[in-house]
Amino acid sequence: MKFKDQFRTGWRNLSRQKLRTSLTIFAIVIGAVSVTVMLSLVTSAKGFLMSSFEKTGEDRRVIVTPVTGLSYGEAR
Repeated sequence: MKFKDQFRTGWRNLSRQKLRTSLTIFAIVIGAVSVTVMLSLVTSAKGFLMSSFEKTGEDRRVIVTPVTGLSYGEAR
């Protein structure tokens, strides 16, 4: 079977099942758009947080707390 025949068979099957083909294309588009939106939201949130930390100096702060003296067995 040649490529031309395979393409013709595939195109015929797609045109017969219009609803299934449309729903599949719609699902692929929704998935691609949602991945793109999530990546852009995460990137912009990371940039916003890093810039706000740099403005306040929180990115260089180290907090040291005293040891409570509890061992693992006493904390249960």
